[in-house]
Amino acid sequence: MLLALLLQVGAEEWLAKGVEALKAGHAQEARIALEEAVRQAPGQPVMWLAVAEARLLAAEAAAAVAAMEQAGRLAPGSAMVQRGMAMFARRMGETAQGLLDGRQEKRAEAV
Repeated sequence: MLLALLLQVGAEEWLAKGVEALKAGHAQEARIALEEAVRQAPGQPVMWLAVAEARLLAAEAAAAVAAMEQAGRLAPGSAMVQRGMAMFARRMGETAQGLLDGRQEKRAEAV
């Protein structure tokens, strides 16, 4: 019980560091901190939501989707997880649209 509590405190500290890095736009730093948080507390869906965000920011779309799916498996009926998944899906769409726009600009420049 005490060990689980100590791990949770450590995980929350890593979560805080990861969220700070996310806010600052430091993708790799956020990903490393948040992945350590879920390593210490793998049953916490909020941590998996944060990992998904960090992986998306780091342009690791497949890994981001895997983290989001894990959050959904851990708390399938959670309104927080459902809201997080909806926001994530919107950002995935924006990321995909940005990639498409960049490709279209490159094609236009080549013509």
